[in-house]
Amino acid sequence: MPRILSAAAVLALALSCTGPEGPAGDAGAPGAPGAAGPQGPTGPSGATGADGDAGDVGLTGATGATGSTGPTGPLAAPPHILTVAPNWGSANTLVRITGQGFSTTPANNRVTFDGAVATVVSATATDLSVKAGSPVLSARTVAVTVEVAQQVSNAADFELVPSGTPRAADLAVPTNPSGAVSVGTDLYFAAQSVFGPVSGLYKLALNGNQTRVHRSASLEVNTPSGPMRVYDSPVALTTDGTDVFFTTAFGSLRRYQVSSGVVSEVAGPSQNSNGSAFPALSGVARTTNGEFFVVDRNQNGGNGGVLRIFPTGQREEISDVALNGGFGIAASGTTLYVTVPDSDSVTQMTEAADGGYVVAGSWTTGATGARGVAVVATDVVVSTDGGTLQSAPTATGGAMVAYGDPSGYLYQADGLWPATNGDLWLAQTRGGVVRKIANGQAAATIVAAGLRPAFATARLASKWYLATIGPALFGGGPPSFTAKDSALVEVGDDGISRVIYRGGFLAGLAPSGSTLMVSDCTDSRIVSVDVASGVATPVLTSADGLNCPLGLALGGGGDLYYVNTTLASGPAKVGRKPAVGSNDASFITGLPNDTVALALALTPTQQVLTMGFGGGGSSGLFSCAAASGGTATQVFGPAPFVQVQALGVSPSGTPFVLRWGNGVYSLDLANGRMVPFGATLVQSLAGGNGGGPSSQALSFGFLTDGTLWIPDFGQQSVVLVSP
Repeated sequence: MPRILSAAAVLALALSCTGPEGPAGDAGAPGAPGAAGPQGPTGPSGATGADGDAGDVGLTGATGATGSTGPTGPLAAPPHILTVAPNWGSANTLVRITGQGFSTTPANNRVTFDGAVATVVSATATDLSVKAGSPVLSARTVAVTVEVAQQVSNAADFELVPSGTPRAADLAVPTNPSGAVSVGTDLYFAAQSVFGPVSGLYKLALNGNQTRVHRSASLEVNTPSGPMRVYDSPVALTTDGTDVFFTTAFGSLRRYQVSSGVVSEVAGPSQNSNGSAFPALSGVARTTNGEFFVVDRNQNGGNGGVLRIFPTGQREEISDVALNGGFGIAASGTTLYVTVPDSDSVTQMTEAADGGYVVAGSWTTGATGARGVAVVATDVVVSTDGGTLQSAPTATGGAMVAYGDPSGYLYQADGLWPATNGDLWLAQTRGGVVRKIANGQAAATIVAAGLRPAFATARLASKWYLATIGPALFGGGPPSFTAKDSALVEVGDDGISRVIYRGGFLAGLAPSGSTLMVSDCTDSRIVSVDVASGVATPVLTSADGLNCPLGLALGGGGDLYYVNTTLASGPAKVGRKPAVGSNDASFITGLPNDTVALALALTPTQQVLTMGFGGGGSSGLFSCAAASGGTATQVFGPAPFVQVQALGVSPSGTPFVLRWGNGVYSLDLANGRMVPFGATLVQSLAGGNGGGPSSQALSFGFLTDGTLWIPDFGQQSVVLVSP
């Protein structure tokens, strides 16, 4: 260890002069490190070391704090209801809701009727089919909403009614035509239905479509049997070649502008000389100087007269002509011709020098009940009771002679109108049709028809089909099974109707694709009618053993079943024409001798149901397997079937019958009971609608959802019944 000098020794050494050399000193402290030398060359890479052992698992870190709530994202648009159809029905009615924003998964659409959840049967993004599913005891308006993904739609109104509630369809089906005129290529005719919603002015186009161009106004009046709705219906028509003029049930003279559809008043109702506020304006004519002459049967204390209306609207009663109940009137230039039913004559009037009209002559028709009158070329044509037409030259004098073929139309024409091409139009109130006698021909053809008695009905696509017959069979005129007095009428949901086929006594319908099988008792044949063109193709004739075929039905394989009968004697049989193979006119036997006719229906289980109705002990319901045929078995009756006139099978397979003036009943075959289908419906069909005409329904059908529809010409409407 080095020796350390004291401080005094060190000081002495520093101050001493030269002395002898001392001993060697201790070694000095180490020097500072030298500067780094230049870098040597890189050596070769060392070998890779072995993998180290895995380290211990680290501890889990603490959960981070929740971030702040971000901005609200955009909400999905709520569903929206556009339409609800129908807008009324029962808990069993299939309701279609159209709109947007619906879920394609039925369960994801929550549909409610005033909060009660409905059953969604099917769903698309724009269309829902639902059933309310909540029965009610009385009708009430409810709100319908659709909820999707917690978003609720707007509300739509729906009238929820008890099952079996009837209601007239809003269809423009004319009835009781009382006048006709032609303007251009179109025919206009009046539907004089004072107690029916079908009242109005109709247009018949060249394509056969008949549309209502003016709906009659209505009012409610009190009667001893309760309130009744009456309609200011058109009665008689005339034209100036451009527009249509018509009298109304409430006593007005109005103008219908063809170009615009605007209806305006020419002359309003006024008190008549006999004190009646509702004049019977049964005829109207327009002369070449623009004056109107109206037959008013209430003038002169009810003896009748002619009302003259000047272009200014001023009125003048002509009281000395057309007495004793004048009805129809026609003009030729400024000469008038008026029918006088009570004296079976036609009175001719001409304008005098002082502007008045005087009687110039008359003809005796030779038949009772002269009503409609028209001037055809140089002849006066008159319609008389029994449907005959008679004519005489327009010059004074001359005898009335037969005009046309009376067997072609059967019914008296209240309105007659000659077209410029010489055709004659007949508006037949009692017959319920408009007919045409073409220039140079004698036979009359049905060109327009509405709600006449329908012995058979069918539904094809979105249209109804009515196999209408003449009211003559039911006390409306002379009965005849030989005249061509039936019409197959197509009625669309849009209210447009047309006649697509004509026959003698059309009694059965069966839809088949785009065609209808139609049975005609008069001609003893069955035809297939293409509904688009009206072309009829024979299927079976009398040569195949047909004798007055009535009810029809088509089986699942295309087999055709029909009732083969006579209206005078029996026994009737059910024939079968298979889709492939020969016809068997006696496929099912053992049916009763019925006094009226037999109906036929086919159940979903392919049982043929046939029914004798209108008679006594022979009436009843009979059944036989469609596949095997043979002898039918009586499964119901006969006592309840005395007043039954129609048979049908619901989509669920339940048989239903329609009893004359007594409503619709379902048949409980197991217990042999008839069950009323809706008390309101029974009351409506038995007693009429609001004191109106009593029911005269002859047939009925079902929509696919079970809704019942009845063409009831007594109610003057097609009646829909909620399922």
